[in-house]
Amino acid sequence: MDLHALLDGHLLHARCAVDQDGVISYVSPIIQAYTGFHPDACVGRPFIDLVYPDDRTHLQKIYPKIVAGHLKSTEYRIRHKRHHFCWVKA
Repeated sequence: MDLHALLDGHLLHARCAVDQDGVISYVSPIIQAYTGFHPDACVGRPFIDLVYPDDRTHLQKIYPKIVAGHLKSTEYRIRHKRHHFCWVKA
């Protein structure tokens, strides 16, 4: 069993891995409950495409702090398949 499968079997929170270019490389199955998107529909997409337009600049600004481990969490909105947005804390 790989680490993603082990963690996903015990967490109720969505997990997402984003590569250095900002492209989603992994997303946990529970993402579908939050966004309506199947995980396979998210992998390979730029993460920023799922973020509410007004929140994108903020996330792009703090992304280096997140990657460096200097920021614990932030709140922003993500797109749902039904064209509304949901607040998340990540």
